[in-house]
Amino acid sequence: MNLADIGVLLPLALAVFLLSYVEGMSAVRAFADINQYDIDADQELLALGAANLAVGLGQGYPVGGGMSQSVVNDNAGALTALSGLVAAVVIAIVVLFFTQPFSQLPDPILAAVVLVAIKGLINIPALQAIRQVSRPEFRWAVATILGVLCFGILEGVLLGVIFSILSLLKQAAYPHTAVLGRVPGTEVFSDIERHPENEQSPGALIYRVDSMVFYANAATIKQDVLARVDYTYPPINLVVLDLSHSPGIDLTGTHMLQTLHNQLTSRRVALRLAGASGLVRDRLRAPGLRDRFGVLGPDTTISAVLRDWQQAGEQL
Repeated sequence: MNLADIGVLLPLALAVFLLSYVEGMSAVRAFADINQYDIDADQELLALGAANLAVGLGQGYPVGGGMSQSVVNDNAGALTALSGLVAAVVIAIVVLFFTQPFSQLPDPILAAVVLVAIKGLINIPALQAIRQVSRPEFRWAVATILGVLCFGILEGVLLGVIFSILSLLKQAAYPHTAVLGRVPGTEVFSDIERHPENEQSPGALIYRVDSMVFYANAATIKQDVLARVDYTYPPINLVVLDLSHSPGIDLTGTHMLQTLHNQLTSRRVALRLAGASGLVRDRLRAPGLRDRFGVLGPDTTISAVLRDWQQAGEQL
């Protein structure tokens, strides 16, 4: 086998692996929900890999967890892995002694057997629940179903995987953010868009990031903060970046905060951080950025930052 053959076969092998894994894990999760037991995805993948390794050494066909076979097995009342051995013995007997009678069965009959077996897995209420919880995920689920029906199971599953990856990339690049206001009569701050009755602090923008701050979303966060500062009236004198919902920050994120600090300073706007976790504080101390954002402690709340700023009369 030369390099050209490997270049042709490798994408096909990856596609077969992806299809067998997705189909197998879908069956595993479906039957785990039906029969109320826990699963171990790592163990399932290990079993699938070991089976295909053995098949490869024996020059057989790639194997995976089959949905229709699993349904038939479950409907027959199988409870242990011994059912697979019994099924293998029965298949061997049919292949050796009853091939001729079964070879005359029309394909529609075989298709009807599969459809009857899997009809219990067609869960319309589950699709309705997905639609109520997340419209985008509902659209991707419908697109995957249509892809399977129109183009085939491999193409349909790959289409679903592509949609999922694009969704993750979009969520990473455009995380949920919120402008916060004080809940009347408390020291609690929450999303003004959800709670318009919240009190805004004059001259201050309190901005929360509901995601890790890293290379995929750092530029988006900075641009959004600067746009809000530039187009908010009355003018903003203080930006409080609430990181209480940010589990971490990477090198690009720390560089973004440094750049944001410099650009806000040129606009005569102060930048302070609140609610930073221990990991985030450690990352900010390493590049020597600690002094630029005021006190970075576990008790540095939004209220404390606003109080210190107001007491100091901090105006850049």
